[in-house]
Amino acid sequence: MTHVFAAPRRAAILSLTLALAGVSLLGATGLPTAEAAAPPAVVQPDASSGVTADVLPTTQINAGGYVQDQAIVGDAVYAGGSFSSARPAGAAAGTSESRRTNLLAYSISTGALKSFAPSLNGIVRVTALSPDKKRLYVGGEFTTVNGATRNRLVAFDTGTGAVVGSFNVNLGGPVYAIAATSSTVYVGGQFTQANGVNRGRFAAFRASDGGLLSAWAPKSGDYQAVRALLVAPGGNVIAGGQFATVGTLSSSTLTSAPGSVSLDPTTGAAKTWAVNKVVKQYGTDGGVLSLKTDGTTVYGAGFWFGGTQSNFEGAWAVNPSDGSIKWLADCHGDTYDTTVANGVVYAASHQHDCSNLGSFPQQRPTQVEWRANAFTAAAKGDLLPNSLSPTKFKDYSAYDSPAVVNWFPQFAQGPSSGYYSGQPTLTIESTSDYVVVGGQFPTVNGKAQQGLVRFARGSVAPKKVGPRVYFSDPGSASTSVGSPTVKVVGGNTVRVTAAPWDRDDAVLAKVELFRNGSVVKTYTNLTAPWWQTTVAYTDSSVSAGTKYTYYLRMTDADGNVVSSGSASAVPSGTSISSSTYSNQVRSDGAKNYWRLDDPSSGSAVTDWAGSTDLVRASGLGLGAAGAIGSDKAASVNGTVNASAASSTGFVRAPQVFSVEGWFKTTSTTGGAVVGFGDVPTGSSYRHDRQISLSSSGKVVFHVDNGAVRTVTSPKAYNNGAWHHAVATLSGSGMVLYVDGAKVASSTSVTSARNYGGFWRIGADKLPGTATGYLGGYVDDVAVYPTALTATQVKDHYTDSGR
Repeated sequence: MTHVFAAPRRAAILSLTLALAGVSLLGATGLPTAEAAAPPAVVQPDASSGVTADVLPTTQINAGGYVQDQAIVGDAVYAGGSFSSARPAGAAAGTSESRRTNLLAYSISTGALKSFAPSLNGIVRVTALSPDKKRLYVGGEFTTVNGATRNRLVAFDTGTGAVVGSFNVNLGGPVYAIAATSSTVYVGGQFTQANGVNRGRFAAFRASDGGLLSAWAPKSGDYQAVRALLVAPGGNVIAGGQFATVGTLSSSTLTSAPGSVSLDPTTGAAKTWAVNKVVKQYGTDGGVLSLKTDGTTVYGAGFWFGGTQSNFEGAWAVNPSDGSIKWLADCHGDTYDTTVANGVVYAASHQHDCSNLGSFPQQRPTQVEWRANAFTAAAKGDLLPNSLSPTKFKDYSAYDSPAVVNWFPQFAQGPSSGYYSGQPTLTIESTSDYVVVGGQFPTVNGKAQQGLVRFARGSVAPKKVGPRVYFSDPGSASTSVGSPTVKVVGGNTVRVTAAPWDRDDAVLAKVELFRNGSVVKTYTNLTAPWWQTTVAYTDSSVSAGTKYTYYLRMTDADGNVVSSGSASAVPSGTSISSSTYSNQVRSDGAKNYWRLDDPSSGSAVTDWAGSTDLVRASGLGLGAAGAIGSDKAASVNGTVNASAASSTGFVRAPQVFSVEGWFKTTSTTGGAVVGFGDVPTGSSYRHDRQISLSSSGKVVFHVDNGAVRTVTSPKAYNNGAWHHAVATLSGSGMVLYVDGAKVASSTSVTSARNYGGFWRIGADKLPGTATGYLGGYVDDVAVYPTALTATQVKDHYTDSGR
């Protein structure tokens, strides 16, 4: 694991070593994280203890309502929120309705509605249990329960369902958080008085009679709300919310506590809590919404919607005694609640980018949100630097990370006018056998299931969720299993691509590709993340004018077999001719090869070796005379828009690679020919693995492993002629070739920063103040997963006819 304290010394020593070796350093500051960062792999749910994505029939609430919190006692799940009725699973809205006013109970084993039916005249925001689970505490915005006064906090006997008469308290504002011991009930919210006594968003009552405890009187220093409370192992009271500082009503002293704090259970004084020095979720733009424990760890989660106060929107795990960080799940997308079962942390969220954890990246141009997801409870690797808006999001790459568990049930969006703008999932709880989710979703996995749903571990669940093919929005309510994508390439071949995946299986046992009814390709034990194309087949045995229809038959680890939809293509027979050069590029193992021979009327740039077609921006034109024979090339106009990339081509930056291309220019300002950046359009924040020209016309290859490392050609090449450039990085170092010959190298740099992004042709930001916008021409760009040898590079140059 990476240790922060070692960073300054390591960086200084490495910088000195490289400087003595003659490698150029630009901005050599900080730890070279590439060698240390090892993101965890996505984890397959345990076949027996992990829950599946099967939707189990569950009581539903009325359309337009929502469930905000749940508590489990034996077979009963108590669900509170804002709703007026409940109906059985499978019943359409408005049918078989039973009156339930903001609080109900259902069976965790069957999903059936239970008889518990109190009437609360306002929204329920929180439910909590006494340690012996004989009492259910309910807080919110109500002022009566069953017609009797109960101002925002009430206790029920879980054995009888009756209101506990001896516990009658009075809160002057909404209650959002409750935590209880056998003798004390701790409460947080948006109130300024409790039992008629001044309080600063916190209060504590005797469980026996509801008497206010005068000694426990913390206050939110800026009077922002308290959103979560937990009695942690060891007895301290952990609080989360939107507060920036906390203190006590008896003192003017305030302690910095941006979003979370540990409080003494008797005095309310702030205690050591390390996580709030790093993770800040507070103020008007953020807050901690959930605090849970499995007895050894405290798990927190919250939101941040874009302001400048907060810096984190994922989940975190800390030591209960002092808040020292065990891991950070630095996914992007607010996290509303978590629960822990059998070594897995399940979350209610709307996460759309977990690339920092080695998992799914931001989808472009349409953002895809996962409303429930899961992580390992234990740390499994190191966080990577942020790939999404790194100028906005803090870099947590020094911290440990859990692994993302392959559990991706699909929740449809709630009403846009609803709570939190229709956020589908708001609460998640668990036992050793079940995970239950509540919110305002209308469907789960495309099946009608309003507001409540159950999932079960593999030994209990039917395990009938089968594979599918990723399409534009897997978070939608569609029940379609998707289809492969087919494209005629060069007129005489058909390329078939697909991203088969499964909601609860990370590996598919078998995937078969059919053409016109017959299997043409079989994949076994296919690791199949939804966000990556793992089926890529080039069909060259086709005839012009004939229709070819393709589909997939997919089998998951549970034996479920699903056939995808089909897609067809008709080859035209009109091909772009190959050459000795293009054949050699593919023969030498190019992963991507963009010949830039595409029609000038379109925006597509075809990948002739892989499946990552690019989209050109307005400043990159097609149809210019090319570098090789009669082939065509791209023109670049020296602006930020002179580029081509794929918004769906997100990959992890390789540690061993070759990047190759041709350029022609007379520019005296220089610019990028090809490279890797963290965004597909505009200027990247993180960018390296670039071949570029300096303002003097010299060819530069640079990588970033904590500082920018460059090797540069001795002579200039901005003479208006075509030139061939290849750059490689491997365990042997950095090598730069121009026109078939090695012109610069370094054996001191053998790795580069580990982050996610996109291969880009043309314009992008360069190190320092150099312009990244080349004016001139670019042709035949290729990327390889290996370091080409000097012989291969020379052969490519001579194969061009030179």
